[in-house]
Amino acid sequence: MKRIALLFVFVFMACSLVLTGCGQKGFKENPNGNDTVIGNGGLVVQQGQFVYFANGYDTYENASKDMTKGALYRAKLDNQYYASLDENNYLTNAEKVSSRLVGYAMGGIYLFDGYIYYATPNMEKDKEGNTLKNYIDFYRVKLDGTDEKRLYTSNGSMEEGDWGMVKVDQTVYFVVYNGDSLVSVVANGKKATTNTIATGVTSFAMAHHDTYSASNYQTTDAERYVWYTRSLKEDEQGQSGNVLARCALGTTNEQTIKNDTNTYSVVDIVSDKVYVNVTSSTLGTTKLVSYQVSNISDESMFSLQNATDTYILDNMNMNAVVFNNNGVFEMYAANNGYVKTISVLSGATVVDVLGATIYYVKEGVLSCVDVLTLNNKTICGDSEVSMPDDATLYDIDGRNIYFVRTYTNESSEENQYLNRWDMQKSSPVFEMFGTFADGDAPVLTEEEEE
Repeated sequence: MKRIALLFVFVFMACSLVLTGCGQKGFKENPNGNDTVIGNGGLVVQQGQFVYFANGYDTYENASKDMTKGALYRAKLDNQYYASLDENNYLTNAEKVSSRLVGYAMGGIYLFDGYIYYATPNMEKDKEGNTLKNYIDFYRVKLDGTDEKRLYTSNGSMEEGDWGMVKVDQTVYFVVYNGDSLVSVVANGKKATTNTIATGVTSFAMAHHDTYSASNYQTTDAERYVWYTRSLKEDEQGQSGNVLARCALGTTNEQTIKNDTNTYSVVDIVSDKVYVNVTSSTLGTTKLVSYQVSNISDESMFSLQNATDTYILDNMNMNAVVFNNNGVFEMYAANNGYVKTISVLSGATVVDVLGATIYYVKEGVLSCVDVLTLNNKTICGDSEVSMPDDATLYDIDGRNIYFVRTYTNESSEENQYLNRWDMQKSSPVFEMFGTFADGDAPVLTEEEEE
């Protein structure tokens, strides 16, 4: 910090000329704190007229301290919906918030109460001089791009790990799983404090809500707990299987849910239910079970065994899951045993699930189906326009479809950048949502140049 202070006089002029977190002035115009946050946890998060996003996608091996591709950017929309575009439908008003890489496999962006929280590869070196990029640094920065601060570094490689964020009452937490230990980090205090929840962890899940409103927020029972499985300790009974447990955030009070000969794996927490795969120690078969978060004894068993591609529907009135059952997609409702075949998903690639609506791509056509009513709708795709073959990493907020696609530059190098399509536009226009790094711009066709 002393070194930075001494250099301040020399870099002040350079920093004040750019609208990033370099100086203390920051962006002059910023979101209203009472506006609802949409998209928490993804690579694109919107609050009011402003969209904060990963400017493209890269691998952690390519991370540096001064990124353009994959860095944290923002853009202001007109009337909360319409982007400023040039004649090629490229975004014209992207502004850099942080130069660190956020658009990568372990990336994610959250907005809580005036701060952006994100994960980025660690740039320190070990004693042998190797950069520890497979570790993760967790940061926060104000919405105006100032006061960027590292809060926590993972205590091991995150290549087999995962993480998430949640607000419980007035405390914002990172929850970090590195493939063995599970740690919670207080992210919005004056000083980040850490707490090891458990070690020997094999799976975990936490409640996740992609919307947040500071003026209308109440912590749910599901958000208060982290659910996980861990290996048996020496002093625990049982010769096989593992332990299913949960712990209230802010404490170290483990509550054992199951400790028998079966093997458990936490799948997800959706609405007020936690979903767990249970493998029988005697039969070897696996079934999906749901538990009511506020009433653990309320247990529902899904009858389909060894199914793949599980999509849990976020519907408070129906405990329902869609399975890929030997190539046939079926919805199963645990509360009444109802089974329904979703034939339109046969041969499709599911790209997102919102509530009871599944978005999928089939033969280049993007569609969605309400699995409760079976109403099917084509969103983008006809004889003239189809989704790009290289589209991936879909993020759908209900109106906008964000996805990553590949651009080839003059040197035939491929680079991945964010695209957007507004589903309420009468015809599909794929917007390049970001700004190209030097040398990454694609070669335009003669038609595009005109």
